[in-house]
Amino acid sequence: GRMVINITREKGAGSLAHEWFHFLDDAIGRATGQGPLLASARRASEMPAGWRDLHDAMLARDDGTPSDYYLSALDLDSAFSKASHGYWSSTQEMLARAGAVHDRCDALGVVDDYLTRPGSDTVRTLSGKVLHLEPAGDERLATNEAIRALVDDARELGLVQGVCERGIDMPSNERA
Repeated sequence: GRMVINITREKGAGSLAHEWFHFLDDAIGRATGQGPLLASARRASEMPAGWRDLHDAMLARDDGTPSDYYLSALDLDSAFSKASHGYWSSTQEMLARAGAVHDRCDALGVVDDYLTRPGSDTVRTLSGKVLHLEPAGDERLATNEAIRALVDDARELGLVQGVCERGIDMPSNERA
């Protein structure tokens, strides 16, 4: 069947990329037989290597300790979540936020703040602690590399096909 991305916000940096990564997450789950639930809701051995690498890059440093991105997400849950279900630290939202600042557009000279967020967004808690809304520094580099691998996996699954002339991946049903 046909899959639709609902964009409910009419403004806001990174809206389109954020929702596109939710779509990609779901599409990979379906394509790998994991069902219609989001692929990021669990870490299954049947998931493509790119997804497992991205999952690991978002949650942990190379030494196995929790990433600053994940620790910030846990703190965001404590400071800002209305419910205790862990919205900010859910892998679904961590993936979508990381994807919304993927630096590929910057490298290609594409400037569109509705498509992607400029990056380095932070919030400060009442106690003065700075929390990152997306990966930063070395964690951002590792996450960006893993996102490229995930998109490559999606291409191999037939979810993303080809490359337009500027090098931006296009969903298979959007190519001319």
